[in-house]
Amino acid sequence: MAAIQWTALAVVAAFYVAYFTKMILQRRGGIKTDQIGKGNKPRKVLVVELFMKIATYSIVAVEVASVVFDFRMWRSSYAWFGIGIAAVGVAVFVVAMVTMRDSWRAGIPAEDKTELVTTGIYRISRNPAFLGFDLMYIGLLVCFFNYIHLAFVLFAVTMLHLQILQEEKFLTATFGAPYTEYKKRTGRYFVFDRDCSGKTKVVVALSVVLLVALATSTLMAYGTSQTGKLANLTFVDALQYTTANNPDAVITVGVVRDGQTSYKVYGNNGKELPQVAHTYEIGSLTKTFTAALINKAIGDDKIAFDDTLDDYLTLPSDKQYPTIEQLLTHTSGYDGYYFEAPMIWNFLVGNNDFCGVSKQSVLGRVGSVGLAAKHDFEYSNFGYAVLGLVLEKVYDTDYTTLVNNFARDELQLSDTKISHGDGDLGNYWRWNADDAYLSAGAITSNIDDMLVYAKLQLERNNLFAACHKTLADIDTAPQSYKAPGIGMDGIGMAWIVDNQNDIVWHNGGTSYYNSYLGFDTKTGVAVVVLSNLAPSYRIPATVLGVKLLNEMRG
Repeated sequence: MAAIQWTALAVVAAFYVAYFTKMILQRRGGIKTDQIGKGNKPRKVLVVELFMKIATYSIVAVEVASVVFDFRMWRSSYAWFGIGIAAVGVAVFVVAMVTMRDSWRAGIPAEDKTELVTTGIYRISRNPAFLGFDLMYIGLLVCFFNYIHLAFVLFAVTMLHLQILQEEKFLTATFGAPYTEYKKRTGRYFVFDRDCSGKTKVVVALSVVLLVALATSTLMAYGTSQTGKLANLTFVDALQYTTANNPDAVITVGVVRDGQTSYKVYGNNGKELPQVAHTYEIGSLTKTFTAALINKAIGDDKIAFDDTLDDYLTLPSDKQYPTIEQLLTHTSGYDGYYFEAPMIWNFLVGNNDFCGVSKQSVLGRVGSVGLAAKHDFEYSNFGYAVLGLVLEKVYDTDYTTLVNNFARDELQLSDTKISHGDGDLGNYWRWNADDAYLSAGAITSNIDDMLVYAKLQLERNNLFAACHKTLADIDTAPQSYKAPGIGMDGIGMAWIVDNQNDIVWHNGGTSYYNSYLGFDTKTGVAVVVLSNLAPSYRIPATVLGVKLLNEMRG
């Protein structure tokens, strides 16, 4: 198992060792700690306690299984942050038990006299032990996210909250005014609630804001320090770090130099694997195919660069619509995407965000969004979904057929197509035939095809040459790109132009894959990186690709 798995198991073990050690020590002193579902209590209390017990015991099995078998829907660089949250939860729980001394119980002590404890950690939270439970559950969920794990965490947190509500009734009846006053000055979970006075609410709210700000600034500082280190890493160093202790990693790196192509496949700890042309989702690199089709349609006199959407689509006449150029350059004013009802189901079942968002719904959204005449650069999947609708209209062909035929017949790419969820790496996004966002990110491909595609970009005076010319100045590279020297100075038809490095590039990402294609037409060098890791996992394909490209050019 990887280090993160052993650490997670240690956190879980520490929590329950503390729990049962406290119980054993109290039992030796004649105290019955476990009073869950026991004693003469109202039926509702007994039912809540029973379900809470089921939740808190059953989730252990889910947590351990998720950790041991490494059940994660994605691998994130923030996984260790989740471990940190869980560890804080253990610490809070232990401090709460120690502070309670012999008054600590599991369940409502209906026939057992205890003291009201309001000192120590209980001055800032009425229920720190429950808070410890919640933090541990949430932290492990962040680290090892899967939907079964999520369901059990929601169940456990809900039952713990219901137990808190029952205990508050018991404590009010048992201790009377002292507990009522305690409720007014101390929050239920280290946050204000309705029992707090107005002054206390303000103080606690400000404290929460400050804590969130502190946590955010700390994470940002950490992130900045980490990205700052990227500039000093070689391609090999970055590759080894990205794949370290990850047996599932499969990263294919291809190059074009002097007209010749070659590639290597890397796995765990940067180890070279057999040369297999694996099938990857290329994500937003799909947009470069959509842009090429638009350029082809312009050459076929089917589309004019300066035409607006309502020249091709049936839309209300009282709106301002962007031009084809604005859509190509992400300067249309459209948001990245707009919420549609299918996205709720996608979230619940783990589909990609855009599965089931129909062409008709996107067309309806276009007709309802009001835009000004000019806008700054804002990357928009929605804009490229709309371009797909335009292509379907002018060619009277669905986008899937259009781009598949284009890739196969005109570009000679035999394994580049709209995804059908088939491939050798698994975890492919699901798409429907009528989905509107196919034109924004639904293509799968392999290294053989993407190297051919890269060579096409290096050729002069072909279909793609015009796509690389800067149409708008953008200068919008995020800090994570600036640190390793990646520029976003201009944009052509989808393609990003890095003037500082003389590179034209585009990347792509889905939940499980990320990709990069960059090239320098002056030196005739191109790099393709295809990864089966999430874009947020350690060092993305874009950074790996730029590092290799710069090293190859000297």
